[in-house]
Amino acid sequence: MTSLVQLNNICHNSSSSTTSTSGGTALPQLTWDSLRLVRNVGAGAFGVSHYGQLTLGNGDVTEVVVKILHSGEANTKEARVLHELAGAGGAPLLYGVTTEPNAIVMQYCRGVLLDSILTSFKFDVHHGQKACDATRVALAEFHAAGYAHMDLHEGNVIIDTSTSPYTCHLIDVGLSERI
Repeated sequence: MTSLVQLNNICHNSSSSTTSTSGGTALPQLTWDSLRLVRNVGAGAFGVSHYGQLTLGNGDVTEVVVKILHSGEANTKEARVLHELAGAGGAPLLYGVTTEPNAIVMQYCRGVLLDSILTSFKFDVHHGQKACDATRVALAEFHAAGYAHMDLHEGNVIIDTSTSPYTCHLIDVGLSERI
């Protein structure tokens, strides 16, 4: 497994800016020199996600998640879905895609996994109800945007409890399908 330091070094020695298209739609391009990976935030069957920072064109720095597939291939399906959703259902906003290595760069969504809320607050109906309400709203928005998630479970739902009402982010949309 490549360490975060090795990955940062590889990425910063590459600043490719080729155009990527998926389904005829050009996806926004980013170069690795505008990214800094900070820590691993998760791994799944298909890839690994890193928390990082993206320096925007105006010099501002924003928090992002950088997702790289285990296969090393471009993750254009998930990037296309994020691009088309444009935040619907609380899906992370797509900042762009990179090459060498291939990655998608998306908005970092603050909150806790629904799984944690259901486990930690299983005897607190108030928190559970607010989390379920937020999830219901997000799922309705996701479907209204024309997509079915296809991998929806409590590990792919982030609840931001710092807002009132709670807000929900549906993440890991790579298996999503048009409806």
